[in-house]
Amino acid sequence: MPAPRRRQGALARRGSIFQLRRLQAILQDAAYNADRQGLLRAGLHFADEFVVVVNREGNAMNRYNALIRRAALREALGQLSGARADLADADDLRGLCRR
Repeated sequence: MPAPRRRQGALARRGSIFQLRRLQAILQDAAYNADRQGLLRAGLHFADEFVVVVNREGNAMNRYNALIRRAALREALGQLSGARADLADADDLRGLCRR
């Protein structure tokens, strides 16, 4: 099955995952594994969803991790302004993560 179909299928099923932490773990792993396999665009889609989900939760450390993951994928895809914006947002969260 082509990567775009796998990605669409996985994102379509995300509504059936009821525990927020479980959904975060799935999206984080999906973004990481897509990146490792060279599927950068698919990884970015998962990272985008990961950022949305952790923003709902509000945990600063999870938000920081999600932004760093997405920044790395954006940089690899040549989306430098988006990567810089994610890094700036993550930098703003650093102080909250230490508390």
